[in-house]
Amino acid sequence: MHMIQKALLSTEKTVRFYEERFPSVGQGASHVINAVPFLYAEVLRTLMARFGERSTVRFFEKVTFRSKSRIPTGEHVSVVSTKLKVDREIIGLPLFSRVVLEIWHLGATGGTSGKNFMDERKTKLFKPEITELSRVFYERYFENVYKGALFVCEQFPFWYEDAMGRAHTGVVNKIGKLFENTLLDQPELAGSYILADLDGADKKLSVEIRGLDVFERACLEIRTAGMNAKGLRKSKERMVRVLPDVRRSTVEQIARYFPSPQSGVETLVEAFPVLLERTVAEEIETLFTQDELEYIKKTMGMVRMVKKDAKRGKPLGNTAGGLLIPACRMRSELEGQEIDQLLGKLSHISPFARMCLELGLDA
Repeated sequence: MHMIQKALLSTEKTVRFYEERFPSVGQGASHVINAVPFLYAEVLRTLMARFGERSTVRFFEKVTFRSKSRIPTGEHVSVVSTKLKVDREIIGLPLFSRVVLEIWHLGATGGTSGKNFMDERKTKLFKPEITELSRVFYERYFENVYKGALFVCEQFPFWYEDAMGRAHTGVVNKIGKLFENTLLDQPELAGSYILADLDGADKKLSVEIRGLDVFERACLEIRTAGMNAKGLRKSKERMVRVLPDVRRSTVEQIARYFPSPQSGVETLVEAFPVLLERTVAEEIETLFTQDELEYIKKTMGMVRMVKKDAKRGKPLGNTAGGLLIPACRMRSELEGQEIDQLLGKLSHISPFARMCLELGLDA
């Protein structure tokens, strides 16, 4: 994890958006900057599966970018005059989906720019953190990392507002309880936390949430997960001291399967070394080549923030095993590599084995 060297100069309105939803503007900007590359990749993959690259290219032959700075606002798509059904479907897409298509198109035809995309006077400074993989994304699709990060930070509130305007009020209100003990501490998994917490949801709500696109889910997570100054501060109410920083919801889950939370934690701790050793021997060493393990290790080093005094990254909790595949896929797409065989292997091993690889426990 690196700091963006030049402080982002932002508007009062943008700063207020992050202050109201995150512990600090810097933390909010860091979350968004590192989440958007993965959200972009997932949304683009869905759109290409729906419309096809050929139809999308033909659509953009009718799109005119009025500004020399080629800014992907999503508005260029929405003003196209056409009678074709597929074109009308593209025009009617959510704002973030239109932005994704514009970034994709501009990236293939010379790149985008974040210059002068906001007319308001910028008065606030902050320095967010950015992962190496996110840095590669912004270098590829924008003039430079700084302009790309600034563009995303200032435009995200508009994308968020559009997504929340489309969300059903009943869904928004119902999922609040599911997220009362969830921390969004891995931005690359934006849109996945809500799926991991569906165990406590009724069937109808689960269907409704799974029907949302990944960006809508990510916005709902921000709104309902306690991602604000009060909700993200650790408190005695949030943590149960069975072991340091064990969430109450985690302890309650353990209690379902054991006589007591304490006995459950003790059993799991005792069993972990044995499970780890067998998983490495039976699922990892026999399946992956050394080159593939090195690729995985480097990829996780590009997305994980490791404290200076710690040898390994922070455990992923209820999303354990969920980051590895999207991270490897994202890196391969940015670098133009074919890793279908590796992705196939990763999809067939257990979530526990993927967690071991995420944390580098196979070494």
